[in-house]
Amino acid sequence: MLGAPSEAVALYVTDPRRPIESPEEILQRLFGLTGREATVLRVLVEGGDLKQAAVSLGMAYETARTHVRHIMETTGARRQTDLVRMVLTSPAWIAGPAAQSSAPARKSGDKKKGG
Repeated sequence: MLGAPSEAVALYVTDPRRPIESPEEILQRLFGLTGREATVLRVLVEGGDLKQAAVSLGMAYETARTHVRHIMETTGARRQTDLVRMVLTSPAWIAGPAAQSSAPARKSGDKKKGG
């Protein structure tokens, strides 16, 4: 029927032998972020604001702000809302933040790979 809503199915195939990446590791890989930048971004994407990110991560507000500025430079985002939208529409959040947050977190370094 023309104009009727259509249904769609998405199938994602993964290698069960491959270790599960934490949300931070995915953000690092997809956007070229440091571990700390990825952690700040995860808090923002999950609905927190910059002040909440700073407090929950035990850093000064200005430090969190500097991280966000650098993330925006790295990703080309002009506003924080664009940055969050970029993540939410990327493969990083395909399974949803709740599903990813339940994955066992692994430690990741603060240095960029290759840098």
